[in-house]
Amino acid sequence: MYLNNIYGLGLNGNPMETALTAPYPAGGNYWSGYAGQDQCSGPKQNVCPDPDGFGDTPNAVDVSGGVAWIGVDTLPRMTPLDLANTPPAPAESVSPTNGTPSTSFLFDAAGSTDAQDSSSALQVRWDWNDDGVWDTSWSANKTFTHSFPAPGTYTVGVEVRDSEGWLSIATVHVTVGPTPLGELLAANWGALVLVASLVVVALLVLWKRRPRRGPPVSDVPPDDELAP
Repeated sequence: MYLNNIYGLGLNGNPMETALTAPYPAGGNYWSGYAGQDQCSGPKQNVCPDPDGFGDTPNAVDVSGGVAWIGVDTLPRMTPLDLANTPPAPAESVSPTNGTPSTSFLFDAAGSTDAQDSSSALQVRWDWNDDGVWDTSWSANKTFTHSFPAPGTYTVGVEVRDSEGWLSIATVHVTVGPTPLGELLAANWGALVLVASLVVVALLVLWKRRPRRGPPVSDVPPDDELAP
C-alpha cells in the first residue's frame, strides 16, 4: 500500500499488508504526521545535499491500530500526492553504443513522455557511472554529450521529473574500448618527435666527446736507422 495520502498517525488495515513503499523513485505515501526533513536523495537517501521530495528518515506507523504490527514507510513523501497524476515514462538512447576514450557519446531522453505534461515541461539529469550520484543538474534539455576517460562498460542513468515532482529512471549501457595505436600515435606525434630529436642530439654529443686515437705506429724503422 503506497502512493496514497494518509492523514493521521495510524492506519487501520490488513495486518498482512506489509509493503508501504514502492521501489525508488516511486516511493511511499504522504503522512500528515510525518515530521522528517528532505535534504538528500536516492534509494537510501544518502546523496546529499539533493532534496528529492522524500523524507530522509523512515516513518514508522501503527498500521493495525495497535493490534498486530508496526509498519515502516522508508520513503515517505513530503507533500500530498496528486492522485490523478502519473509518473513520467522515461526513454533514453545513446549513439554510438561503442567507442574509445576519445568518443563523444550522445545521450538522448527526448522520447520521454508524461500523461499530464508536455515533453518540454519534463526535466532530466544524468548519472554517468550508475553510482547513485547525479552528475548534472536538472535541465529541460533532453540531450547531452559525454566522454569516458577509461575503457570499460558503463551504465548511464537518466532521471525524468514532471511538473508535480514525480520521478522515473531509465538506463542504457555503453562500452568503451582501448585507444587504437594509430590514434595514440597521432595524438602524441609532437611529443614523439621531440623525444626522437632529443635522442639524436644526445647521440651526436656523445659521438663528439668520444676518445680520439693518435696516428698509427709503424713497425718499419726510420730511414736513418736502416743498415747500409
